[in-house]
Formats: sequence, C-alpha cells, structure tokens
Amino acid sequence: MVLAAGCGDDGPNDGPGGPVEPPSIYGSWTRACEQLADEAAVEPCLAAPENFVFGPAVLLDPASYAASMGFCGGHEDEEEEIWALGTFTLEGDILTLFNCPPEAPARVFEARWENEGEQLILTGEGTTYVFARKPPAEIESISSRVTDAFRGCDTDSYLDGQISAEGPHYGWLSTLVIQDGEILMDEFFWSSEGPNSFGWGFYSANDRGAQTKDFPLDPGIPTTFYRIFRNEDLTPIHATGFEVNECTAEEIAVRVFEHDFVRGVTFRRFWATSGDLSASLEVDLEGTVEEVIVTVGGVFESAAGVTIMLTSPEGTTVELVSTGTFGADDDVQLDYASFGDVAMKTLPDPDDSSPDQLYVPAESLAKLTGETMAGTWTLTLSRESVEPGDAIYYFGLSLR
Repeated sequence: MVLAAGCGDDGPNDGPGGPVEPPSIYGSWTRACEQLADEAAVEPCLAAPENFVFGPAVLLDPASYAASMGFCGGHEDEEEEIWALGTFTLEGDILTLFNCPPEAPARVFEARWENEGEQLILTGEGTTYVFARKPPAEIESISSRVTDAFRGCDTDSYLDGQISAEGPHYGWLSTLVIQDGEILMDEFFWSSEGPNSFGWGFYSANDRGAQTKDFPLDPGIPTTFYRIFRNEDLTPIHATGFEVNECTAEEIAVRVFEHDFVRGVTFRRFWATSGDLSASLEVDLEGTVEEVIVTVGGVFESAAGVTIMLTSPEGTTVELVSTGTFGADDDVQLDYASFGDVAMKTLPDPDDSSPDQLYVPAESLAKLTGETMAGTWTLTLSRESVEPGDAIYYFGLSLR
C-alpha cells in the first residue's frame, strides 16, 4: 500500500472527483524561473513556490499537494520553511489545486512537460511558471523501533520509539488513523528524522498538525494508528504503529508493527521492563524466525566484563555484548541500544554521544533463523562480579 496523504480541514475528499494523474506529475519540484527565455517573465514567475511536492493519496482520493511559499500561501519564519498543504487533480493538461488554504477558490493552470518530463511548465492567471524535477536525497540507512505504545478507551493514544539513522534526513512525517476501514486522519508535514527518540501523541495538536478535524473513536471497533516517514518525493521509508480490536476498562490488546519500506520487511514488536539482571518476553506468533532485532536498556557500573545474551524459546543463546566490549572505567547507560545483523556500527562507537543506535551483535542473530518464534525469550546480563547498580530495565524484540 502506498502511504501518502491528502489534506484539508474537511478531510481528503474535498474537490471534485478522483485524480487521473500521469506518473510524471508525482515527486518533488523546484522553481526554475531562470530557464525562461523572456527576462520580463522571470520576476512574475518568482511568485511560484520555491519547492513543492505532488503525491498520491491513500485510496486514490484527490492527491496531495504541498508547497513551501507560493500557490498555497506558505511562508518562511526565521528558522525554517512553513509548508502549506492541499489536494489536486490533473485532467488532461488542466491542473487544479484545491484547499490551499482551506475554503480558498481552486487555482487552475495549464500544464505541460518538457525535457523528457524533467521540466514542468504551468500557465495560468496571466503568468508562466517553470519548475525542474528535484531528485530526492538518497537515504542510506534509517529505521525505527517502538519502545512503548498505548491505546486508551477515550482519546489517549501514543507511540514512543527510537530512530536509527546516519545524520538527519529531511522529508515528511504523517499520522494515519483508520477505524473499521474508514480513514479518520491522514496528513503529512515537512520534518526530519535523525538518531534520536520520539514520542508521538495521536491526539496531540503538535503531532497532528492543523489539517484534521476532531473525531471520536468507538472503543469497540478495530482501529489502526501509524506514524510514517517519507522521503522528499513522498516515497515511504519507514513506519511504526499499532492495531487494536477493542479496549475495555480491564485490558487493552495492542499489536505493534515496524515497517522498513527500503528493505521491504515488517516486524512484530514486543517489549518488557525489568529491574533485575534478566528480562523475559512471551511471544504468541506462529511460524519460524527469519530475522531478529533486539533492543537493550541497561545500566552497568565499571562495565568491564559485562556480557549480554539473548536466549530463544528453543534454548539457543546469542551473545549481543561480549566480555571486553567496555573498559573497566566505563560506566555505561544504554537507553535503547538495538542489535541486528543489518547494522553497520559496532559498540562502543566514539561518535555516539549516547549509545542508542543499531549495532552489530557480538554473535550473529542469524543463528536463530528457522527456530520457533512462539514461547519465552530471555535477555540476560552477566559478569564475574556483579555491581550493585547493574540492571536490565528494558528488553525489546522485533521479530519477522
């Protein structure tokens, strides 16, 4: 499924009919007025957005348009560009922009492409605008893991997580909420993802933006909540979210997922908290292991000799952190350090001010491939002389 966004105060269905866009309209564009042969036409052209994106919307409702400056009335503050959002249709060579801003009259342009689709020319309102296709920045490695999630029976739902990435990547964050097959919230806004933790409140104005109307959720109806990050051209990169069938005052059953669209894989996520030298998880998945990513939260004083091991339901042990990884003088705090065979970094990494990224385990987790997923998984800390402050306080497990 393509996860992109349509916006507007009244939802993604404003504007007439569904779009019939050719593939060449989708993607990022940047203003290129200097390509106009008539010098007198350059200044009017500069009223166009400096950058904008056309993308498909969920269920092919009117597709999404976002601009920094220009057609949709975006502006720039002292620190960053403010992006305005709308929807659009393209029928033949007529491009129509809706909801920019909401309830504003639609803006209509004649569109044509030059230079094998790399140049877009819009003519309308007495002005010609020229744009060049903008290739998105390459994203080498970025993924996300859920550290906590909660779905309340009223209006309290949140998602906490950890981003593993090399440097900040600019693109689009989106909130998607679906209840009983109906999209209740689907919007996106310009942001960045980098190596850090995040908290995402699905009913928070800070995380929802201003484009989506309030809505109630029936506690007895299946609901899906997702936080999605897309590249500059709206290509989905990764998503974290959870699904619930229903909630009662006694129990809330939450199924948590992590999607890596770059690799084309999806994980189920489990976690437990502890204050001891070990932590255990009960997993109810059918089937066998293809891949495992483990997240560790722990405190180790004078960390020399610390060993951290994962034990599968079948009794196989994999060493994540081996004796000698840390020095005798190291007091180590891992908030959410993850270990997976796809990692590029090893511990300790002097470039990490806080060791909470994705690291290569001391032993390959591929050792668990083909084993049963269901059962008890255990994370254990050991060393010859346990210090009073030693503890594992978080154990997360991503399985596929």
